Amino acid sequence: MSESHWQQRYEREHAARQEAEALLEGKSLELYRSNAELRALAEALESQIGERTRELTTALHQADIQRQELERVNRQLQAGQQALIEARAAAEDANRMKSEFLANMSHEIRTPMNGIIGMVDLVLETDLDREQREYMDLVRSSAEHLLNIINDILDFSKIEAGHLDLQEDEFDLIELIGETVKTLAPRVAGKPLELGYDLGEDIPRFVRGDPYRLRQVFINLLGNAIKFTESGRVGLDVIRCSAGRGDHACLDFTVHDTGVGIQPEQLEAIFDAFTQADSQVSRQYGGTGLGLSITRQLVEMMGGHIRVESRPGEGSRFTFRIFLRQVEAPEETTQREASLRGKRVLVVDDAVTNLRVFSMMLHHLHMEYDISLSGEQAILALEHARRVDRPYDVILLDARMPDMDGFEVAARIRDLGHADNASVMLLTSAGMRGDAARCKALGLDAYLTKPITLNELRGALERSLARHDDDPRLITRHTLREDRPKLRILLAEDNPVNQKLAVKLLEGDGHEVEVAGNGAEALDRLATSRYDLILMDMMMPVMDGLEATRRIRAREASQGGHVPIIALTANAMQGDRERCLDEGMDGYVSKPVKKAVLQLEIDTVLQRLRRRQAPAKAQKLPVHDPAEALARIGDEDIYQTLVEMFRADAPGYVAELTESARVPDWPRLTRAAHSLKGILATFSARRAEPLARSLELAARENQLETCQRLIEELEMEIRTLIEAFDHPVDALPPSPDPTPDPSPDPTPDPTPDPTPNPTPNPTPYPPPNR
Repeated sequence: MSESHWQQRYEREHAARQEAEALLEGKSLELYRSNAELRALAEALESQIGERTRELTTALHQADIQRQELERVNRQLQAGQQALIEARAAAEDANRMKSEFLANMSHEIRTPMNGIIGMVDLVLETDLDREQREYMDLVRSSAEHLLNIINDILDFSKIEAGHLDLQEDEFDLIELIGETVKTLAPRVAGKPLELGYDLGEDIPRFVRGDPYRLRQVFINLLGNAIKFTESGRVGLDVIRCSAGRGDHACLDFTVHDTGVGIQPEQLEAIFDAFTQADSQVSRQYGGTGLGLSITRQLVEMMGGHIRVESRPGEGSRFTFRIFLRQVEAPEETTQREASLRGKRVLVVDDAVTNLRVFSMMLHHLHMEYDISLSGEQAILALEHARRVDRPYDVILLDARMPDMDGFEVAARIRDLGHADNASVMLLTSAGMRGDAARCKALGLDAYLTKPITLNELRGALERSLARHDDDPRLITRHTLREDRPKLRILLAEDNPVNQKLAVKLLEGDGHEVEVAGNGAEALDRLATSRYDLILMDMMMPVMDGLEATRRIRAREASQGGHVPIIALTANAMQGDRERCLDEGMDGYVSKPVKKAVLQLEIDTVLQRLRRRQAPAKAQKLPVHDPAEALARIGDEDIYQTLVEMFRADAPGYVAELTESARVPDWPRLTRAAHSLKGILATFSARRAEPLARSLELAARENQLETCQRLIEELEMEIRTLIEAFDHPVDALPPSPDPTPDPSPDPTPDPTPDPTPNPTPNPTPYPPPNR
């Protein structure tokens, strides 16, 4: 090869080597720089890892400290919880011991108090001279004052502990007010003080609520008013307010007096516990200062509120507003009062308040009435009634009226012959010696003392209208008491004093009483004898009243029957009444036993029992009365149309009842039973309608087993009714049953009166020439 060729080759190789060296040097530099960056990154990452490691180590250390702190706190909480458990157990033990102490204290004090007050009442019914009667009145007043203090302390303790509960029951509000005022009447004896009540005509008669606590509120307020009033008037007024909702009536109750009054600066604190308006008043009249505090809390528990208005020296007005659910009248009440419906009454009284009360009572008894403000006005009314041939059946005369008193009016009526066939009844606020003899001499039918209750008025009216010419007895509160059903009663009581007292009280009303010293003895007597009622003391040796009641109800579950049992107990703690009722008792009366309270509870229990037994009695009735139903509807075609509609809709009615009870949906079941009751009344369904009525009542009280039983019975009676539509001849029984009903109550006639209630004339009767 030529030298130039090698020279060129060398140059190319040299250039390539230089290029390769330059490229290698560049790559080396790039790799160096990359390594430098990686080292920097590694150092930075190592620094961050170190920092994070230090932070994590610190966090772990802090977490360990916190864990240790939490463990310490947890140990403290566990120790505190254990201390709370022990403290709660100790508190419960202390509360239980306190309750047992209060119960024992109540029993130990009330038992002798029952004997003291009861025996004093019996002594006061005997012939005493003036000095002896004064001493006995002082004993009774002192004993009742002590009892009121005990009651206030117990009630306040129960309220403060949240252990005082309200009960739900149906009751006659008008009768409750009348009975309460009547029981307080002895407190105004000897004072120039009038005690009465005034009721609006539109207030409901039968309501649902807690009659026991409502009565306690009345007694607290009226008792305070009587205590702080030496002369004038103490009254209870009831009006209906416009804030009612649904079937709940809004009622305003006002207790007013003409007593010492309250200073304005003391009105705000008057309802506070242990507070009285004035220390001088406290020393003069006594008391614990708890009555009004308890009253306020009871009213608030009923969903109401109370307020007071007062001026020193002019008296006070305490007004509270509550809502009470209206209910229908019991069937036995409706049937009993049917004999008075439409009878004409003339009321003669110069006091407008008394006229309003009598007008309200006669309105609820569905009687027609006119009123006169004086004897002269009454004579004119009687003359007018004779001329238009609309005589009065009854004349109610106030004994004490100006110008011409009740005795003079009665004598004028007799001399003029204006009311030969009318029953004349005299009513007085204060009986005077010789009044009864004057009534007999004038030929009057009744002589009663005000305040008079609705049931007393009803009883006097029924007896005076039904009496025969050969019965010369004057109707008084004593003869009305004698008219009550006479019962055979078993008294289970271990205290000899209380035995004697209860026997005297019951035998005074004509009842036959046998005594058992404990529950075991009561069971032995029941095994061989029949009783209409048992009065059962709760605390007795050998076997107490609760255990005896459990065994009686267990025996009845296997053998049938139900004897009503009323607890008589010196206990008055929270839960006592509920425990008695839960164990199968039908009523509850706390000691000391008041005669009026005991009789009221007996009447209430027996009426409640008759309501429960009404469906069984209904089986004796005809299926329905087509003639009466047709007369009510007035058109045979419409009657047949209604029959066909009922025949088609009956399965739906039964299904509605059954489904409502299955849930149970109490409002829906109550409405369905109420609607069906009205439909059955349209057809005069004598047996099915009482069942629907009982079902409605049971649904209102949430009695599931009773409702289910009544629905089954009602379904069968509806089938029987539909069959009777096809065979109207079989609707009524072919002939009356000659065998008398052994029960003490006649079978009520549920036939509704198609005539509307008479509209009373609340104004004085006009003169005849008007």
